[in-house]
Amino acid sequence: GSKDQLDFAPGEEEYHAVHKEYHPQYRTILYDRNYYDIFMLDLDGNCIYSVYKELDYATNFAANGTGEWKDSGLGEAFEAARKNPDEINVIDWKPYGPSAGALASFLSTGIKQNGTLIGVFVTQMPPESKPIDVSEVDVSVTATSVAMMRAVTFYENVSATCAPEVSDIVWEKALKDIGHQPY
Repeated sequence: GSKDQLDFAPGEEEYHAVHKEYHPQYRTILYDRNYYDIFMLDLDGNCIYSVYKELDYATNFAANGTGEWKDSGLGEAFEAARKNPDEINVIDWKPYGPSAGALASFLSTGIKQNGTLIGVFVTQMPPESKPIDVSEVDVSVTATSVAMMRAVTFYENVSATCAPEVSDIVWEKALKDIGHQPY
């Protein structure tokens, strides 16, 4: 579908106002970086934000939960970020059911508020990613920095103040380490 084009739903809920403000920015980052999707999950493993809102949106990814895709790459990414929130966690390529079984790799990290983990930020890499050249990293850092800061701002508007503990340069290094970067 075209749920990525829906900036907000009618209603007075705070989520709609925050979505209206930040979704267009995340969508632009996703298009510019050629990510397959961008996700935010709460600490219980619930997918509370997705650009594309595929079948995985508003489902649970906790290993001990009941979500249909808890054992998927996104479920692994969630669990890895819970265990290692200060690192970029790389989940290798495998078919991902909610994306029609397309190959996907995930990068995840924790989002913290005053040093306390409050959520998980995940990007889904598309199957058409290509090997990265180190010279491409500098161009990518700015876009990733903006994405990370917008994730933080999203959490600020929903759950008070928060500060990322992982820099955009570390995120880009993780992309390099797995040898893939969007075209």
